Amino acid sequence: MQKTIFQGFVVPVAVSGLLLASLLSVREHWAEDRRANLVAEEGEARAYVARRRMECYDIYTRERAQFSNIEVLNYDHVRDRCEIIYGYSGSKETNLACRLTRALDSIPSTMFWLRMEWDCENNRFRKEF
Repeated sequence: MQKTIFQGFVVPVAVSGLLLASLLSVREHWAEDRRANLVAEEGEARAYVARRRMECYDIYTRERAQFSNIEVLNYDHVRDRCEIIYGYSGSKETNLACRLTRALDSIPSTMFWLRMEWDCENNRFRKEF
């Protein structure tokens, strides 16, 4: 039995074309679904950050009602921390930041220790919430 050119070439090419078209269509739908999911996740992340900033501001107002030495309010969205920096009216010898940086002077500089040194030099201390 001999195949005709139609059976041997045209039919497989046509079937392959239909399969390719359906695969491309499925791929396009997957990409659209993925984009929609990313947009939804981004919206949720922004809503979370906005909610945390408001919580941070509420903490700030409560602290401000109790203490008059608040200098800086900061919300770090990467670490998800609210940070309040207070001015310190005492001497640098009694400032905890200064005592820690002097006691642990041999530790290599990290961001934590650099902050502690900065707090010591500017006579400040910080709390994270």
